[in-house]
Amino acid sequence: MKRIFAVLLCVAVLAISPAKAAPPSTPAPGAPIATSLQPKEEVVYAHLAGDGAVSRVFVVNAFRDSDGGILDFGDYKNVVNLSNSDEILLDGDTVEVGAAEGDFYYQGEAASVEMPWLIGIRYVLDGRRVSADELRGGSGPLAIEVSVRRNDAADPVFFDNYMLQVSVNLDSRYFRSIASDGATIASNGTTQVVNLTSLPGKETDFVINAVAENAHVGQVQIAGLPFEMMMDLPDPAEYVGDLVELQDAIALLADGVGQFTSGVGQLDDATDQLSAGATSLADGAHTVANGFDRLAAGRGEFDTGLRRYNAGVQEFADGMSQLTHGLGAFTGGIEQLADGSSQLASGLDTYSAGVGRFGTGLNQASGGSSELAAGVEDLSDGLRQLTDQGKYADPNLVGGSAQILEALVSLDAALSFPLTEEELGLLIDLLQTLSNSLDEIAKSVDETDFDAFMALLRDALDRFDGSVSEIEQIAQRLQDGDTVAADLGIDVTGNPEAAALLAYMADQGRQLDGASAELREVRASLDGLDPLIEGLLTAMEQLRNEFDTVRTLISRINDAVQAILVEDLQELAEGLKLLSSNYATFHKGLVAYVDGVEQAYLGVGGDPGLLSGARDLSEGLGQLADSGGDLAEGAAALADGARQLDDGIGALRDGADQFAGQGGAIVDGVDQLAAGGDALVSGHGQLLAGDAQLGSGLHQFASGTDEFADGVRQYSWGLGVLVDGGGELSDGASTLRDETSDMDQQMADRMDEAMADFLPSEFTLVSAVDERNTGIERVQFVYLIDAQVEPAPESAEVDDDSDKTIWDRFLDIFR
Repeated sequence: MKRIFAVLLCVAVLAISPAKAAPPSTPAPGAPIATSLQPKEEVVYAHLAGDGAVSRVFVVNAFRDSDGGILDFGDYKNVVNLSNSDEILLDGDTVEVGAAEGDFYYQGEAASVEMPWLIGIRYVLDGRRVSADELRGGSGPLAIEVSVRRNDAADPVFFDNYMLQVSVNLDSRYFRSIASDGATIASNGTTQVVNLTSLPGKETDFVINAVAENAHVGQVQIAGLPFEMMMDLPDPAEYVGDLVELQDAIALLADGVGQFTSGVGQLDDATDQLSAGATSLADGAHTVANGFDRLAAGRGEFDTGLRRYNAGVQEFADGMSQLTHGLGAFTGGIEQLADGSSQLASGLDTYSAGVGRFGTGLNQASGGSSELAAGVEDLSDGLRQLTDQGKYADPNLVGGSAQILEALVSLDAALSFPLTEEELGLLIDLLQTLSNSLDEIAKSVDETDFDAFMALLRDALDRFDGSVSEIEQIAQRLQDGDTVAADLGIDVTGNPEAAALLAYMADQGRQLDGASAELREVRASLDGLDPLIEGLLTAMEQLRNEFDTVRTLISRINDAVQAILVEDLQELAEGLKLLSSNYATFHKGLVAYVDGVEQAYLGVGGDPGLLSGARDLSEGLGQLADSGGDLAEGAAALADGARQLDDGIGALRDGADQFAGQGGAIVDGVDQLAAGGDALVSGHGQLLAGDAQLGSGLHQFASGTDEFADGVRQYSWGLGVLVDGGGELSDGASTLRDETSDMDQQMADRMDEAMADFLPSEFTLVSAVDERNTGIERVQFVYLIDAQVEPAPESAEVDDDSDKTIWDRFLDIFR
């Protein structure tokens, strides 16, 4: 908007150019001297002492186009006809004159020396206050202090509506290095004229500094006249449009914050269910681990019995080898075999009981994992709803914030993310804990969904780059003063206000440059997410084809945890903290936060993701529980077989005599049985080693579920804090909306108040002499202080005043 500031300060003293005095004329006898009040102009002259004290006051009254008789009022000591030699009648405070038609002037010396302005002049020479007379002829650093004060004894209409122009004449022969703040210094030959201005209604102090050499202060002239200022002031309506947009944006922000707080509350409720499921999963995992410990103990007893059985078989083989030498030795071997068979049956009973308890624990774990999957599904729904409210709903939090950012940029103003630094750090820690826990239960990856995630991430980064580019373009334009001046249509030449405005805008541009540089650093850190996710895809894709059991699922979860680097997420968190330095950085941080929620939603609800991992875990534990049932049935069958074997050995013992005839065949069979026993012992030893590894893995899994449950509880607590903070944020946003609903009208009112100081106020002009005088067309005031003149050489010539007119003699008063 083009603004033109032009100040016109007019100092106009009445042009009084009387002709030489006309021959005296005497009114006709009996003719009226005055008829009525006529329009007139007044010029009030005050003669001041060197310190500003008023000594005498004269008033020149001018009647333009007089129709003859003149009637005027004023408390004068004496009056003088300045137009001709006609008599002027002064009767108390009434002045009458029978003047000829045309312009008429007369002078009156006022009885009162009260003027609307009290002028004070003090002199400080070389650090010492001196009088005007003491200053004459002095040398050294000089300060002339001029004060303008209201005279409460005079009519305030002139002080409130007139400006005062002070002109101090300083001859260059006597003064150098002349300076004064706020003054205009002009040259008039060898004289430097210091012009000072006091605005209507203002009490002002001025200081003129100079270096004096043989000081003689020139004439001081002070003129008081009506204040006139021509200024093309802006229309406030042109500047409140952006404020209306800002008000609407604040209203949208308040609504968006309310919806955001509601979504966080729903997410908090879903997290409570997740916490319950995680606790149930941890309990089930411990049950499984403890049951497997008991199973391992039973298998240890079984191994002991098996080894004893194998030893018995070996002894049986030895006995059978000696069978041909005697049935007695064979019978003893049968007895030992019977003992081993009994121990084997007992061990298999213990093994069967442990396998049953293991199956029970697996069933409990399967139930806990089902609850976990349900909780994760609720969490996924909550994250999806929060993502919609943050980015895709109408209205949404990001859209409302973008409108605020646009309005604030246009008004060169700046806002902070509502969370404190401690709260933001806690939120990032909780999100990191949740990410680690969710990664532990993830067991499959669908590359297509991760490609969609990557596409969304790249789209967000592209929009991020676009926003930063726009900020950089705005910053460059703000720093281009010529372009800004051309756009605004202003000329900074001789216009300090416009130059200050351009300097301020350039400074804002430099600040935006700094902010965009910080945003570029954050953008560079975000690039590190791309290879991290690609690496995660590759690692999980490799793991997917290697494991199909519960052990494989647990190993994949652990490997996925190791693939995520905490430092990368910490770098992102530090980048986001940098965005809270101004309201523009607050908007970028908000977009990054909503994108992070969307990423969390993809990680939870995607495939693979936390939800699919929880479901796979539940399915795997179900399969393991089914396998545990089959294992229990097999163990029971094995125990039955052992008992049958024991019975068979008894029958063998009873039929030992019958075996005597077939000893060779029996020896061969026993040798085969011994070899099978060795193989059985070796295989069972490997099974025990696997049991140890599986037991260790189950205990690690149980510990992991404990940490997961603790993390979920901490996350739930953090969400509770976020819910409370969201409520406060919602209340604050509503208060902001209510407080700024009429901001445009407030701004317009303030602008009207500010511009009022630059417009002359309307007032009724009155007489400076007597309020009974009407038809006053102009009133002016002139203060004069005589110049300090060096004494002239004495001359024998004598001035002849005989040829001086009355006007010359009037001017002599001020010489």
